[in-house]
Amino acid sequence: ADAGSLRAALELIHSITVKYGDLIHTRIVAPRGTPRIPAELLLEDATGNVHARYGRRQGGVCLIRPDRYVAFNEPSVEKATLLEVLGRVFNQATNEVNV
Repeated sequence: ADAGSLRAALELIHSITVKYGDLIHTRIVAPRGTPRIPAELLLEDATGNVHARYGRRQGGVCLIRPDRYVAFNEPSVEKATLLEVLGRVFNQATNEVNV
């Protein structure tokens, strides 16, 4: 990952963590040996299987639930757009619980 992309990813992760805390676990999926990614955020894709499964040759944003349902998958996204999507997802989940 180039420095600008990594910086943008880390800023996005920070924004998500501030807003959602432990509700969302963020990771950067990267090939083995990718430098400059904090170890606690790195999900190493040593074989390339994760990138292949979700159609990623380069960067992108995927929201994957624990049951492996892909809620969002885009090659690039603005921070405001992703936070809006997350807001809708969590609002919908809250409404379903309160029904």
